[in-house]
Amino acid sequence: MATFSDLRTSAKRRGDERGAILILTALVMLLLLFIAAFATDLGAWFRQGQQQQQAADVASLNAVQAYDRTVQEFFDDLEAATPGRIVASWDDLTNLERELLEDLALNESLNTVIGLLETSGLTFNNNLPVVVHLEPQPNMVGDPPSVITIEADDGTLITLRRFVELTPNGDVVNSFSVEITATGEQYFSSLLRDAPQITRVSTSVISNCGAVCNSDFEIFPPFAGFNASGRGDGFSPLLFNKDGVRFNGFEEIWAVNHH
Repeated sequence: MATFSDLRTSAKRRGDERGAILILTALVMLLLLFIAAFATDLGAWFRQGQQQQQAADVASLNAVQAYDRTVQEFFDDLEAATPGRIVASWDDLTNLERELLEDLALNESLNTVIGLLETSGLTFNNNLPVVVHLEPQPNMVGDPPSVITIEADDGTLITLRRFVELTPNGDVVNSFSVEITATGEQYFSSLLRDAPQITRVSTSVISNCGAVCNSDFEIFPPFAGFNASGRGDGFSPLLFNKDGVRFNGFEEIWAVNHH
């Protein structure tokens, strides 16, 4: 039979155990709270990364179009200003003209990107580029790229690069990339770490409108414009045989695609 002293000792031990369980439970709850808080911010960073990627994709596509359009307009203006002069590619320009054109084209791309990003909420109040490095075309693979970086009012960095790269299939292409770097939104994880820098980049290829074809071919019908029926810009492929005579066979198919 347990004595009164034994019962008192047993009750005291159970009280001590209840205190330990309360402390352990509090620690576990605190750990779970930190995990939940970090998971919330992790999800926010993932969504922010997706939004930045979408913005970079749209920006690079529009930037490369602005760049290419400026180049073609520059070529046309030079031909109009000098009767008899043919300007079909960068090889037909002087070094001074190349430097001027690269400056014009890259800044036109930058203005296009800024206009797009302002529709998503970013602001650029009289902001000037913080990095400018112009490398006049044509570049060789491995040469330094042309770079322009500008900072939005909230600290987001926008970097445009024009460079030459070698594709996996061996083609040398002129590429244009837009990189967006922003501080991650932070709600609860500030107790554990600083907010990360989230960077997303998208690259588009500059079309080679100055390509030379060894054979003559005809574009029909001779008009361009958006067609909602899905037929593109109205240019249809023509079929020719090896002697250059149009026919319905399949020895050669020349497809005309408008970018």
